[in-house]
Parts: sequence; structure tokens; C-alpha cells
Amino acid sequence: MDRCVFCGGDVKEDIVTLDLRVGNRLLVIEDVPAEVCQKCGEKTFSPETTKMIQEIARYKPTPIKEICVPVVSLKEAA
Repeated sequence: MDRCVFCGGDVKEDIVTLDLRVGNRLLVIEDVPAEVCQKCGEKTFSPETTKMIQEIARYKPTPIKEICVPVVSLKEAA
């Protein structure tokens, strides 16, 4: 793919970190190959990568590390 399907920007191959909401869990998947729009940042994944992401989300693998994520409420901040 040479052009973004959303904005028409240039697309380049890259390795990204994907933040994925699975139910009430936040799953962070590192080292994900993607095509990334240089204009709008939209990420597109190959069918093989998408299948791997779905399997990781479904089978809850043992994490390689854990991080602390702050959570704020827009309602509480107002």
C-alpha cells in the first residue's frame, strides 16, 4: 500500500506498539509490523499480523513485563 485509505498520505512500513482494549483490560503489544500513514498516523496491519493480534487478545499470554497506567475521568476533572 502506497497511500492511506483515509487521507491519501504516504504510507511507510514501521514497527509499532499497539494499545488494545480487551473487555476491561488494556493490553499493550510491542514490536507489531504495520504500515503507518505519515500524514494522519493511521496504522494498517497485514492479515497475518491481524490474526496474531487476535490470538494474543483471545488467549491472554503471559506478559513479558507490566506497566502502571494512570486513569483519569473527564467528568471528575471538570
